[in-house]
Amino acid sequence: MSIPIYYSRKHINLGDAINPILLRNLFHVDTHLVKYHKAEFFAVGSILEKVTSPRYDLGRRIKGYFQTPATIWSSGFLVPPTVHTVLCRKLKIAALRGKLSQGYLEKLLGHKIEVPLGDGGLLMPKLLTELPPKQIQLGIIPHHSEVGSAQIQRLLQKFPQAVIISPEIFGNERIEERLLELLRKIASCEMIFSTSLHGIVAADAFGIPCRHLICGQLPEGTFKFNDYRSAFGLTDVPVEINELLHGTVSLSEIFQKNQLSSDQVAEVSENIQTAFPRF
Repeated sequence: MSIPIYYSRKHINLGDAINPILLRNLFHVDTHLVKYHKAEFFAVGSILEKVTSPRYDLGRRIKGYFQTPATIWSSGFLVPPTVHTVLCRKLKIAALRGKLSQGYLEKLLGHKIEVPLGDGGLLMPKLLTELPPKQIQLGIIPHHSEVGSAQIQRLLQKFPQAVIISPEIFGNERIEERLLELLRKIASCEMIFSTSLHGIVAADAFGIPCRHLICGQLPEGTFKFNDYRSAFGLTDVPVEINELLHGTVSLSEIFQKNQLSSDQVAEVSENIQTAFPRF
């Protein structure tokens, strides 16, 4: 059986590409990508907006009422829903990314939700049979919109030992192979700055000291970063790029702060894996 799933195809990056590969290899679930209004499964990604609609869109709400309920596992909102947002699908909720998404979904549903919290991307290390040696002193994982930006190039001049690791995966060939290559490259880092959420998730999953780097204002803001951290009872503490370019604080000092322990990651990862729905 193949489950109709939705994840973003606008920019195929780590958080999107991980979905079918993680589900097939770890949970033995085959999936096929469909448009969001036809999907029955929503997993890793900031995609909960796709089960909502504006209050005035009666056609979508009526259509959604007669559809198969959408199963949610570790998904989150990209931005907070507005007061004019309502649900347009019936839901089966197995897990959510964080407390912020949980709180907003509770408001939309009108009742409490008791499910495990955490990003399914934390299970990425289970896709590798062995970990590579540490070969990159400092990895920089930019958001897809910031790959090649002038600020990132200035950061490379400041830290010549750094290596840019793009989270994007272009084309439709050898996706799984290239994704595993990307994970091995991330795992080979000693430290990581990331403006990409799933760059941070991957670093945490592999136990690599990492910090959320802000180069500019992303259109969606920092909601998803705080949502992810909230699953650990924390708030996001980003580093502004100007602090790095003009500051004198050492990398070791920067990476001593706001790190997750291996026990925290292991507990959330286990809860998320256990919560995976049965099909």
